[in-house]
Amino acid sequence: MRGIVFNGEGADVRNDVEVIDPDKTNSLGHIGIVSQTLAKKLFPDSSAVGKTVYIGGEPDMAFQIVGVVEKLQSPWAQSGERGELSTILANRRVDTYLQYAIRAEPGQRDRVMKDAEAAITKIPGMMMIKAESMEDNRFDLYRNDRAIAWMLATVTLLLLLVTASGIVGMATLWVNQRRKQIGVRRALGARKVDILRYFITENFLITSGGVVAGLVLAVALNQLLVSQLELPKLPIVYLAVGSVVLWLVGIAAVYAPAWRASSISPAIATRSA
Repeated sequence: MRGIVFNGEGADVRNDVEVIDPDKTNSLGHIGIVSQTLAKKLFPDSSAVGKTVYIGGEPDMAFQIVGVVEKLQSPWAQSGERGELSTILANRRVDTYLQYAIRAEPGQRDRVMKDAEAAITKIPGMMMIKAESMEDNRFDLYRNDRAIAWMLATVTLLLLLVTASGIVGMATLWVNQRRKQIGVRRALGARKVDILRYFITENFLITSGGVVAGLVLAVALNQLLVSQLELPKLPIVYLAVGSVVLWLVGIAAVYAPAWRASSISPAIATRSA
């Protein structure tokens, strides 16, 4: 545990751990360690060490902060700042069940888990309900987040494909409507690369207008969500990557129709117009 700051009284956490019966008291312990993020949120202008925090406004649920830890994620896999608003309270609950965390050497985890389960089942009146590794626990904990991420990635990819298809269709229409213009330019000496560059430049300007409008709307909507729902700000790198992808999609979508049009003979182009 890195970056822990304790108060000057030298608190002995081992002697201050309280045995709590949840059927008799609401207390969660009277000393605790908080994350640095929570300490700054509670006491932005002073040190949190030595201060008293009240949970729910009940006196028996108050605790004194004896230490601040730099990083401490909450046990519910919350993302963003909320995932760092964490507390460790010095208590040991008297429950009808027990939980054990066992650390093993690399490569010895499976064997240690089997040995621990065998040792517990040998104790009279004890039984093992569930044994799982931290890796399995982490996998199950973030299962829904991974599913949502894959779903959003799939939707984004489909939207890109629909956008590209729309650009291809519009570009093909624009090119076919100007076949005579293309034929005249070819007859006057324009090369294939000149025709291709013309349509790519035109489509780049149109795409740029759409990208700029989208960026303005995205930033405005994000600012609204930040101010109303306290959501995190949209990272600039996301906007940059999204803009580059849309520009590349726009250029790639118009390339094929423009190349086909530039390959048509000037005589055929002017006659068919």
